Amino acid sequence: MKTYHTYVHVILAICLIALAIAGSGCISEPDNDEDDINIPEQTGSEAEQQNDAGTETEHNDQTTPGAAQTENQGSEMTLPAGQNKQSSTADTPAQPVPELTLQASALGDGKYLLEHKGGDDIDLAEVRMVLSSHGSTGIYSPLSRNKEVMSMDDRLVIDVFSGIFTINGREIDVTEPQTTDSSAGDTKIMLFPMGSDRMIYIVSISG
Repeated sequence: MKTYHTYVHVILAICLIALAIAGSGCISEPDNDEDDINIPEQTGSEAEQQNDAGTETEHNDQTTPGAAQTENQGSEMTLPAGQNKQSSTADTPAQPVPELTLQASALGDGKYLLEHKGGDDIDLAEVRMVLSSHGSTGIYSPLSRNKEVMSMDDRLVIDVFSGIFTINGREIDVTEPQTTDSSAGDTKIMLFPMGSDRMIYIVSISG
């Protein structure tokens, strides 16, 4: 009986060992065989396109900072430092007034003489005259319709009653004056550059 039991135990042991070996064979690591993973194959042209796209992306990543830096430098050089668009336009400088020396005198019968004695030439088409005489004030703006230059030793005669102006005996074409009433008194002549209130000449003449 002992021998029988011994055989039984041996057979059971062998069966347990066999089952253990079989069980260890059934538990295995996941199969990493590439044949079981469905990865679509890429054709040669598709692979090249991906390679080109990757190269282009890499190239853009490398060049984009430089391009942005160049663009920023260009925008900074558009205007000088510290200057904006509003300050880039300079104000128009004031026109210089001529230096002028005139000598005035009364000729009688409402006539007055202005003689050019020195200084700059003066174009009567570029000056405004305010003439107050015999109870009225006339504003000639400008004095002459055409270019009329008074130079050294030129003589301008003003006839208040007829409204005739002559230079060296030649009548000039004066503009129609704006007139207003004024109090009686000495004749007063004032000259201004056109577009300016800076007086370049004023004189009071008795008679």
